[in-house]
Amino acid sequence: MLEPDEGAMACGEFGPGRLPEPPAIMAAIAALLATIETAPRLPGLDSGFGLGPEGAATGDTGPDGLGLGGLTAGLIARRPLDPDAPPLAEPGETGLREFSAAPLAPLPEATAEFAASTPLVSKKGKAKPAPPTDPDAIASSDRHALHLDGPAPAQLDNPLEGQPDFADEQHRPLHGIHILITAGPTHEPIDPVRYIANRSSGRQGFAIAAAAVAAGARVTLVAGPVMLATPPGVDRIDVETAREMAAAVDKALPAEVAFMVAAVADWRSRDTASQKMKKRGSAPPALLLTENPDILASLASGRKRPRLLIGFAAETENVIPNAQEKLKRKAVDWIVANDVSGARGESVMGGAENRVHIVTRAGVESWDNLPKDEVARKLIEKVADVFVKSD
Repeated sequence: MLEPDEGAMACGEFGPGRLPEPPAIMAAIAALLATIETAPRLPGLDSGFGLGPEGAATGDTGPDGLGLGGLTAGLIARRPLDPDAPPLAEPGETGLREFSAAPLAPLPEATAEFAASTPLVSKKGKAKPAPPTDPDAIASSDRHALHLDGPAPAQLDNPLEGQPDFADEQHRPLHGIHILITAGPTHEPIDPVRYIANRSSGRQGFAIAAAAVAAGARVTLVAGPVMLATPPGVDRIDVETAREMAAAVDKALPAEVAFMVAAVADWRSRDTASQKMKKRGSAPPALLLTENPDILASLASGRKRPRLLIGFAAETENVIPNAQEKLKRKAVDWIVANDVSGARGESVMGGAENRVHIVTRAGVESWDNLPKDEVARKLIEKVADVFVKSD
């Protein structure tokens, strides 16, 4: 019996065309076992080399009736049966008799030298599989992973890529907190071509959403019509009108924190024309306006009011007094106020920087002019302080 370390060859281990010829294999096995002798030649196979008295093992007859698959049995010369040996079993039970205890004939000298000099059996751990000739034949292959059908698939992006770096993976002060954010303008249609809107870019609200995710929060961002990429990890809901935004906010509740950053249009056209309105002489068409829902005030007085409700105030004059008045009128916790009176291209609206005042019942905290990403970071840090102290 071959020991495992002597290397029983696995099927296909040597690849197509690499197996030695059967006589060489049997010669090597004979040399290792030293218990059988090999036939001197292949031609002239007959039943005299079989296991039983008729030359074939019972129930194991191969081609030509030679047993052990025909060719293999023909390569093995067994000791002749001793007619005087006692039967292995009574006739009719197995049909086999015990082999003689006569000594084995030695291997032919040439055969022994060939077996000793031919490395037919791989040692454990040294066999190497042949390269596959057909990629589809590899049972564990993935054609895309192997790059057989095209370019390699793109690697997964870092979910925090591009976000503020103050909150690394070990620092998640807002873990488990749901933050609701609105951003951008609303568009209130007049006809299929025209609409009423504010000049908000949405950049400050999107920056706050990115910073909140980086701090571990679950973020729902209700965005008006803006051309901005969704920050990684943010659940974004796109809307167009103030009424759509109000419905999306209500559906996203409950939330522990809400940043109402969107510049919602205060009015909308009472009637929306189904076709483009045409000029009629020198008189402009009559445009009747109606008030839009006040999302911030409704949220403040609703049964699902967030624990921390933050409104924004875009002012062009008397920035802090107007923000303080809005804080009381809307019944919110903070108002983030800024001056948007600059000319187009220089205003906070659409710009990359912002100078804000945090108005609360305790007083006013004014910040220097900062990039909007930095404003977002400081706001989220301030929110995190509130929740850490309250816990």
